[in-house]
Amino acid sequence: MILSSSYFVSFQSSTDPYLSPLYISSYLPLTYSFFLYTFNDYINRTLIFFRLRINKPRMALTHHIIFVALLVISVRAVSSAAKLEPKQTVPTSPAISTAAKAFTDAHNKARAMVGVSPLVWSQTLEAAASRLARYQRNQKKCEFASLNPGKYGANQLWAKGLVAVTPSLAVETWVKEKPFYNYKSDTCAVNHTCGVYKQVVWRNSKELGCAQATCTKESTVLTICFYNPPGNIIGQKPY
Repeated sequence: MILSSSYFVSFQSSTDPYLSPLYISSYLPLTYSFFLYTFNDYINRTLIFFRLRINKPRMALTHHIIFVALLVISVRAVSSAAKLEPKQTVPTSPAISTAAKAFTDAHNKARAMVGVSPLVWSQTLEAAASRLARYQRNQKKCEFASLNPGKYGANQLWAKGLVAVTPSLAVETWVKEKPFYNYKSDTCAVNHTCGVYKQVVWRNSKELGCAQATCTKESTVLTICFYNPPGNIIGQKPY
C-alpha cells in the first residue's frame, strides 16, 4: 500500500323574508253613502298598510345585504392581510451524506485538539472537488491533480493498492504529519509535508468540501478536499 499527499493554496339572502301575517279587517256599513265613504277610506288605509308592511322587509333585507357584504369584504381583507404576512421559518442546515459527515468530523477532531473552531460542509466546495476528481479519473487515471493558485485551499491524497480509502483514513493520513510540524518556527521536518496538516487545522478556513475517485484498473484512489478561505498563507501560522 502506497500513500502520498499533496497540498496547495487554491483556488427561498338569506332573506329573512320578514313577511309577517297581514291582518286585514273588513267592515260593512248599513247605508250606501256610508259604504262608499268607508270603502274608499278602507282602500286608502289598506294600500298604506301594504306599503308600510312590504317596505319594512325590503328595508330590513337591504340592511341585511349591506351587512353581509361588509362582513364578506372584512373577511377578505383579513385573509389578504394574512397571506401578505411573511411566514416565520426556522432555518435548517441542508442534509449531508455519510461521507461528507465523516470528512467533516475527522477534520474537526484534529481542529479541536488545537482549539480551532470547526469547519462546516460546503456543497459548493464539494461540487468543485467532485468535478476535479472525475476529471482526474476519466482523463488522468487518478493521478495527482495540478492545482493552480486560486480562491480555495486544497489537500490531496493518492493511494495505490487499496480497494477503498475511507474519508476518515484520508484525513488521518494528513493529520499524521502533525509530529513533524514545528509550531514555534513554523517549519516542517525534512521529507515531510506538514502543509497538509496545517491546512486541516488552519484557523481562518471555515468551509470544507471533498470528493474521491477510484480507478479500478490502476488500483488507485484519489481524495481531494477544498477549503474556504484557503490556508497555508506564507508568513502566517495555522492557529
